[in-house]
Amino acid sequence: MRPPTADPSYPTVDGGTPDVLEDPREWLEEVMAEDALEWVKGRNAAALSELGDPKATQDYSRILSILDSKEKIPYVGRVLNGLYYNFWQDENHIRGIWRRTTLAEYRKTSPAWETVLDLDALGKEEGESWVWKGSVVLDEGPEVRTDRVMLKLSRGGADAAEVHLALALALALALALTLTLTLTLGA
Repeated sequence: MRPPTADPSYPTVDGGTPDVLEDPREWLEEVMAEDALEWVKGRNAAALSELGDPKATQDYSRILSILDSKEKIPYVGRVLNGLYYNFWQDENHIRGIWRRTTLAEYRKTSPAWETVLDLDALGKEEGESWVWKGSVVLDEGPEVRTDRVMLKLSRGGADAAEVHLALALALALALALTLTLTLTLGA
């Protein structure tokens, strides 16, 4: 169901021609701007008032205990050159770590993981609040070894993501962030 365009509380794109569009909510794209944060707080307060606080429900507590469980199974998000990569968050890695292991280690009850990128450490070093958005393998064909990956990170969880070219994944802990491009990703 499409919301009525006459309601000013809904984001819209009005009044433009095909080559010039005007967006009255464009100011919301600056996600860390004070006026945008105040607008979000207001919308959140209205939703809580209407729906109630989900934290007060049994379902919320049950789901949170599952998500926070120390018995999580590490999901392998990528296999490169015989190494199994996983993005992991826990109480020690709030922003998360991108790590890898061998298949033999992964099959163990407590596998040994090698940290490739620690977002908490990177954020502390750079003074940024990096949020993991994923990785993309640079596939140069079947005859070329896959040792280059683009990492997608966003500042504070914003829609815009920095894409970092990671080279030399074959070297232990040798993640070289050598190229930074800012891309705006769709919602």
